Amino acid sequence: MIGVKPGDNRKMAHDHKNESCSCGDDHGRDPLLDVELDSGQEALERALKQSFVLLKFVMILLIGLFIWSGMFEVQTSERAVKLRFGEIVGTRDKAVLGPGWHWSWPYPVEEIIKFPMAGNKKPIKVDSFWYYEDEATKSDLEQNQRIPPELQIVREGYSITAAGEVDPDIAILEDNASSGRDCSLVHTKWEINYMIRKDASRPNESYLKLFEKAWDGTDAGWGNVKALLRTALEDAVIRVSARHDIDWMLEGNQAILESEVASAFQSRVRDLDIGIEAELVLPKILRPRQVKRAYDEATRAHNEADKLKTQAYTMESQILTAARSQKEIVIANAQTYRKLIVEATKSEAQYMTRFLKQIEDTTSESVDKAKEPDRWKQEYAKLLDINLDILYQQMLRDVAGRADEVFLNGKASQIRVQLNRDPNIKKKKQ
Repeated sequence: MIGVKPGDNRKMAHDHKNESCSCGDDHGRDPLLDVELDSGQEALERALKQSFVLLKFVMILLIGLFIWSGMFEVQTSERAVKLRFGEIVGTRDKAVLGPGWHWSWPYPVEEIIKFPMAGNKKPIKVDSFWYYEDEATKSDLEQNQRIPPELQIVREGYSITAAGEVDPDIAILEDNASSGRDCSLVHTKWEINYMIRKDASRPNESYLKLFEKAWDGTDAGWGNVKALLRTALEDAVIRVSARHDIDWMLEGNQAILESEVASAFQSRVRDLDIGIEAELVLPKILRPRQVKRAYDEATRAHNEADKLKTQAYTMESQILTAARSQKEIVIANAQTYRKLIVEATKSEAQYMTRFLKQIEDTTSESVDKAKEPDRWKQEYAKLLDINLDILYQQMLRDVAGRADEVFLNGKASQIRVQLNRDPNIKKKKQ
């Protein structure tokens, strides 16, 4: 800045008395003011230049951030769809974006919807048919304490079972009404594992169907899907439960119940055609807690009855087995005895045949049968009586020799013989 001493302005100024001057000076203006104006203008120009540079940098930075904000990454386990003003960008074959980095106009011009890759399972726990429980209730239930005395119909979930096993071809209500028994309630807890359906021929179609029919407008995009699957499951459980009674469900048929509900549920999901596949798991099933004690007592009585029946059947089997064995022994002994008797009888018959033949021959030696048949018969009868008496005497000697005691009754001409006496019995002293 140029310095000016005080009083110099008086020397430089001269009075022209309002006449024009050709000296070129602006007579009457303070030179110090001119110097100050030049300095301020220069400072302003420098400030404006710096501001413009900073403004350009900020604009470039904002443009860069704007562009960068449109970058997004699709993970290997994801697929994505780009929407422009709510409409899918691209043809159906190219609308689904694969893994990697992509760019889109920032919201609200364009929006990105991400899906899990087809085949990746997502779980849903369905407690619609389970009793109400919070953290305190769960702790109490583990200790079997403070169970509500009555089922809270409005608050707790359950399904109604049949009064008895129902023929699928018969109307459910008519069968239950005609059975004369009461329907029961059952608690079930379900788990749905669902995924986007794989379609090798049209891999993008399942994603687009899911977006078009079930997307709820949120980034997660699964609210409507879960609601649809829950509704389909609840419908299947209600229908299948109404065809079976509670005893059938709880007595070893849980896998069959799960299979029937899964079949009805998956049929409903296929009808919805939202590009989703789902599997079912039945982790828990039980009666209402309020009847558990009575049911346990009935179960114990039933088990005790089954135990007694089993013991009776076992005893019956043992007795029948022993009887069959004894029967076989008796039959075998009888057959053996029969065989001995038959053999002995055959032997006796052969002996008697020879005996009679011998008597005939002896009689024929003394009397000619052809010439004197009557005399021959008399001699034959006489000789037969003699030999029979000899055989009788011989039999008595044999029997008496084997007998322990022999009793003779002279008056009645009877002989009593005691055979096979017990050797352990001592003889009486005479």
